[in-house]
Amino acid sequence: AVGWLRLTYHDPISLLRDYTINDKKIDCVGKNLYFGNLEVNLSHPTAWKPKHSGKQYTIGALWLFLKNKDNKDIRSYIKECSKSGVEIVSRPDYQEIISYFTGQSDTVESIDEELRMNTLIEKLKSDETKEEHKSSVREVLERPLCTKESILQTPNANFAYLIDYCKNFIKEKRKRETSSTKTVLEEVLALAQAHRDQPPHPIIIVPSNPIPGNLSLQNAKEFLEKGNYHEVTSVQPIQQPVYLSRNVRGKKVTFEIYDSILGFTKKHWRRVVGVFVQGPRYQFKDWPSGNDLVNLFLTFKGFYLKYQDVPMEDNVKRWNVKVMQIHRNKRHFDKTVQHEFWAELDKFLFSSDISLFRHIEWMSVFKQKGAPAQRKISLKYSIDCGRVVDDKVVVIRDFEKFLKEHIKVNGKKGNLGNELNVQSTPDAVNVHSELPFSKRYLKYLTKKYLRKAKISEYLRVISTNKHNYEIRYLNIFSEED
Repeated sequence: AVGWLRLTYHDPISLLRDYTINDKKIDCVGKNLYFGNLEVNLSHPTAWKPKHSGKQYTIGALWLFLKNKDNKDIRSYIKECSKSGVEIVSRPDYQEIISYFTGQSDTVESIDEELRMNTLIEKLKSDETKEEHKSSVREVLERPLCTKESILQTPNANFAYLIDYCKNFIKEKRKRETSSTKTVLEEVLALAQAHRDQPPHPIIIVPSNPIPGNLSLQNAKEFLEKGNYHEVTSVQPIQQPVYLSRNVRGKKVTFEIYDSILGFTKKHWRRVVGVFVQGPRYQFKDWPSGNDLVNLFLTFKGFYLKYQDVPMEDNVKRWNVKVMQIHRNKRHFDKTVQHEFWAELDKFLFSSDISLFRHIEWMSVFKQKGAPAQRKISLKYSIDCGRVVDDKVVVIRDFEKFLKEHIKVNGKKGNLGNELNVQSTPDAVNVHSELPFSKRYLKYLTKKYLRKAKISEYLRVISTNKHNYEIRYLNIFSEED
């Protein structure tokens, strides 16, 4: 079947490599490349996967990079990519692509052999030949799978742990029925009567930066809801909170997942039940009781998720957090870790002693000592986009719209009101705020916009003074970087 595929199909990577090494002419007309009489669209995918992204490169992206590999002017390369509608090749992939397509190396790790089958370019052939090929491909790809019945029929299988689990569940249920004190979950759900504008959803906080082996907003729902862990390779903007629902001891409960506490109020903090820690203390810089981590991890249930082969952070060893380890390659173990997480969190949610401690702690943290006199705030920031706007790499109106839609006021996006104003000039975006507003937050949003536009590797956000930033080119082709 493999030999038949070679006779009837072209592999786009092998085809481009052959033409590059032998210096054969590749014509580009409109959105198509021409390898002799063979026509291939620029957007045709290949089996080459970037190092920092799960999405495959198209043949147009690889061809255009190889065409400009000796060009020292990064601006012309970016303009040509934008004009052709292909993605920009990521900087960590430069050396490997040049080495492979110029014949310096014959094998690379970035080519996913499993994807080659789906990226082949079909030669012209009759309908009968196509049908024969489809049949042969099905025979190659078919694999036997295990079933639930075959697992239950495994010799020497022992399911005694299920009996112990049921016994403990019945014991805990009876204990809850005899207890009159509110549990943590009951305390959170009861907040709906006192604060009708806030839904009574328990909150779980995850790290804001994707860390291999830990959770972030991009992969938390998939892992906590389905028990499927995947490492985040590219940061895609996701609006928080992310919602997930599950049955907690016979009752359907909706959880909210946040990765930023910006805009959190007393009402939010009273609903926080779990937090995934990174290790450094600065994660808790602006948290209530952030200086007293002993009380903080009694108020919230702490979790530390990591790969088995990664050493534990020194700070985590001293904290009262649950350490959970996942395997780097064996994904069928993820379900066990997910069950371990919910077992620990359920124990925390149905603890009446912790509920009483939380009530006392919140009374101490949020105790009013008299409202201080507030002084008027007036902050002005500017982002100079002159260089990239002139080259049509950044559209100033799109950037302005992005900031208006993503700046958060009181935890809500697009809630600028009269206290915060975003306006653009032909070469800059200006922000005027009468509320507390961090300059670093503006830089974070600017970099987020550049990542969304897939040009962050070629541009930098530089602080020019106390109130201004400038977007500049990074000369990535220079050896001095």
